[in-house]
Amino acid sequence: PFQSDPKYVGTAIETAFANLDSQIVNASIKAVDALTQGNKDLKAADLDPKSLEYQLTVSALLPALSGSCALLAMLDASNNDMYVACTGDSRAVAGYWDVDKNGKGKWRVEVLTEDQTGRNPKEHQRMQSEHPPEEASYVIQRGRVFGGLEPTRAFGDSRYKWPKEFQLRLQQLFGEESGLNIRRPPTDLKTPPYVTSRPEITHRKLPFNSEPSSNKSCSSSNLRFLVMATDGLWDRLSSAEVVALTGEYLNRVAPNGSPSSSPSPLTISKSDLAQTTVETPTSLGVSGKEISQENPSSKEGAWAFVDKNISTHLIRNALGGADEKEVQKLLSIPAPLSRRYRDDLTVTVVWWEDRPEATESVGVKAKL
Repeated sequence: PFQSDPKYVGTAIETAFANLDSQIVNASIKAVDALTQGNKDLKAADLDPKSLEYQLTVSALLPALSGSCALLAMLDASNNDMYVACTGDSRAVAGYWDVDKNGKGKWRVEVLTEDQTGRNPKEHQRMQSEHPPEEASYVIQRGRVFGGLEPTRAFGDSRYKWPKEFQLRLQQLFGEESGLNIRRPPTDLKTPPYVTSRPEITHRKLPFNSEPSSNKSCSSSNLRFLVMATDGLWDRLSSAEVVALTGEYLNRVAPNGSPSSSPSPLTISKSDLAQTTVETPTSLGVSGKEISQENPSSKEGAWAFVDKNISTHLIRNALGGADEKEVQKLLSIPAPLSRRYRDDLTVTVVWWEDRPEATESVGVKAKL
């Protein structure tokens, strides 16, 4: 059936992404045409900013002028399928528990997505192939689209999708009173769109057992959890570190989600925790950016295991781990200055557990 065929499911996800972005980008064009009634000679002075039509047009333009990456995971427990769709430079990594013939286990990392930026050679080549040869030398500059936008795929960001003529028209129609702050189109913009919302989709089988009482994960390699996060986390932690931190957290926390009882806050040296993962070709993935020089990710120091929420646990360790002063310093920097030191940090962790007492399907948990 269609719903269980990865080919058709992937096509449905890709179509949904494309349709949503088309609505964001094209709704604003229709709104402007309705506001001006096709009169291309109108200027800002000819429009009434207090009119309903004007306000509706501004509302349609706002999401198109801004931009967002997207990372989606769909877990189909009926067919034991997991689909991960990525548009932009967010990242998803999976943690597998591998047990060797001696019964000893380590965490194995699989990076399920590629960072879609101009620094990714595959994305750079794709961008060049989709535009005339004469644009190949400048479509990506300093790892960014025309030297400006870092992700090569995104929703919105219509500055890289609209025709130049339409963008110049917007500047003519909407002044400072609109609050839109419309920038000039990129100088070299000739054959838009340059940025796409089309996702790359990864499919994996889930290890949900047909018999809940069977503990299959103890004797083989099994996918145990999924971490999805915005680029702010990956700027400061490697994929292997995130899997190690997540795996150790799940091993150590009590069933109620609280850190295990300890006379003092639990910390683990970074060098010790690194021994819990095994390096494989899938551990690195394709990175579209370099890890920040500010990151706490080094062999020195310690990780902290003090949070009740597993996503908060990862964010804390990205900002300094057991070094509380470093964490406080980074969190105390107000916007917009904070952007120089830390990017947006949004993290979701999904994991599943084998429960012998269960009579139905294996439960799935997620914490944001």
